[in-house]
Amino acid sequence: MTELIEIAKKILGCAQVEKLPQGGNRNIGIYASVGAHKYSGKFKRVSCKFYKGDGSTPGFAEGYMPYHNIYFPKIRALKSSRVQQSLGSGVFAGGQIRAPYSVFQYIEGKMLRDVVGGKNSPMRLPSISKSDASRILSDMFETWILIWSAGLRFRDGHTGNWVYGDDGRAYMIDTEQIRHDAAELCNTPENWTWRDRHEKSCLKLVDGIFADLSNACGIPMTDARAKELVSRTDFKKALANLGRNPNMGAEEVAAAKWSFLQTKALFFPQ
Repeated sequence: MTELIEIAKKILGCAQVEKLPQGGNRNIGIYASVGAHKYSGKFKRVSCKFYKGDGSTPGFAEGYMPYHNIYFPKIRALKSSRVQQSLGSGVFAGGQIRAPYSVFQYIEGKMLRDVVGGKNSPMRLPSISKSDASRILSDMFETWILIWSAGLRFRDGHTGNWVYGDDGRAYMIDTEQIRHDAAELCNTPENWTWRDRHEKSCLKLVDGIFADLSNACGIPMTDARAKELVSRTDFKKALANLGRNPNMGAEEVAAAKWSFLQTKALFFPQ
């Protein structure tokens, strides 16, 4: 751990770093800058994620690294202020050490899942207001619509991959899960093998997200009830239509946004 701390300081260009609690199957540590750093002109804080291995495995060399260095910068939709920004990826080499890493914008706040609960740990008492829940849903699904209209699918868009910022807004993080979709979009846009597969996973999350946010603001909601309410609108169908036609215009995006507002109104009637 001591070695990673020192490497993180060098990569981020700062005197101090803070180890973050987030973990994962493929990373061995995430460290956030404390004080001034080399990216201070862009973001208040940044973080460095280290991966398993020496950076030579196909998973990193052909997956994570090109995503951060090639595909993320190319895809305009990922530049949204609601999306955690990537600042590049590489392999730190020093002596006998080779440490694959990526650098991200660090967003101050709490993991959204810890704030709103989930299917296996629903909130028993309200943790947010109804207006907060409504705003979070808008942040989440307006970002979904933006990314889907660009031809991407984020298979892990659940509340565990969002931060509830100190400013009261929701931010999508860990967009590395889009790496296969991004490569497919940039290299073979006519091929939807990865994106079709991930779309099915994405659409299964919609009902649970509405249920989690409803429970979090004191409106009792089962996933089954949420599924029934969502089925009353064309929201999922409108999402699935996004990004498939290269000549798609504003009408498809507007239809998806309208369907979302209709769906949200069923959960939060005026």
